[in-house]
Amino acid sequence: MSKKVSYYVIGIFICLFSMIGNVWNAGNGNETSLLIIFMGLFLLGLLFVAKGYRIIVVKKEEFVAGIINLNGNRKLHEVEE
Repeated sequence: MSKKVSYYVIGIFICLFSMIGNVWNAGNGNETSLLIIFMGLFLLGLLFVAKGYRIIVVKKEEFVAGIINLNGNRKLHEVEE
């Protein structure tokens, strides 16, 4: 659970920091090099948020009736005639 939450938290904090930096940079009219750095940080934050989302949303396997062997393989029931 900590890995799931940590990617979200880190991603959201990075996104917020970079958005504040972009607004500050645009308001002051400073160099564009800082704007590029803050945009890169914003993309990094979005990457962390997306990774956290992928970890949380795990597809559940469909139920298939059968016997699970010790090595993890599933064997379907066989009908004897």
